[in-house]
Amino acid sequence: MRSTKTFGGPPFSPTDDFLPSHPPLPNDAPGVYPTLMVSESDLALTKRQFVKVSGEGEIEVDPNNIQFCVRIVSQKPDVNEAKASVQKREDYILGVFKKSSIVKVVATSMIAKACNIVKPFDLIDENDETAFFRNQIASIIPREKSSTQLNSYVVKRELNVTCDSMLKYLQVLSSCTEKLDQQVLISQPVIKFTPDHIQMNKQRCIRQAMENAQQKAVELIRSQKNHQNVCLGKIFYTMEDSMSVDSQNEYDDLNTGGASAHFEFFKWKRFGKRITCRVTTVFEIKTIKPRKLI
Repeated sequence: MRSTKTFGGPPFSPTDDFLPSHPPLPNDAPGVYPTLMVSESDLALTKRQFVKVSGEGEIEVDPNNIQFCVRIVSQKPDVNEAKASVQKREDYILGVFKKSSIVKVVATSMIAKACNIVKPFDLIDENDETAFFRNQIASIIPREKSSTQLNSYVVKRELNVTCDSMLKYLQVLSSCTEKLDQQVLISQPVIKFTPDHIQMNKQRCIRQAMENAQQKAVELIRSQKNHQNVCLGKIFYTMEDSMSVDSQNEYDDLNTGGASAHFEFFKWKRFGKRITCRVTTVFEIKTIKPRKLI
């Protein structure tokens, strides 16, 4: 029988010669791997164990850049009355913005004099130099009133709004629809994702995957013999196997019909993103030294 070798470290048997001298490689299957490696402290051959696992992460991401426009229009014979009417509605809308913590608002105004508007509007001569301007005024005046409300003033105020969630947009839409009349219009939202928002949620997804991998490693160690004497040690290395950012296609079918298509939550949910990732992590298995009784 071949004699036992030490090489400056703890003794090991001849069967240890068949142990690998490196931790599990990326192409190796998940599992527990005993190794025989050179210690970094005293360059001695020592037994070390590793566990290789994979973990998956998946999170849903809502858009964080919502842009929409609120338009307030008032038509009255006196320009000051029209301005006061617009200002009254604007004050209420700004109060709604404040309650929803919306601070990024850019306002623009326009005052025009509505005069000599022909009805129907389709009969305006395209060669008339004032046709384009009068058509613009006509587009915001109800047709049934266009023949009587001449020589009046039209005041238009637009609030260009940017917020960070669809919930805030829906709150503004609900409040303005409930309290204000048809002189206030709210546009459909323009939905965007900023690059830093996507990157931040990618990191969240990776952390989730690593937590799942760590939990899997603990369960794998517990299934081994003598698991009372070992515990999970530090991370030896981690690899990102895959990362994808996809649309939430399962919500698209809700817009074609059915009861769920009438709920605003599902209507806007389809604009979100789903981030999925997979990581491979190798942990070192740490031996628990028994306590000496005094």
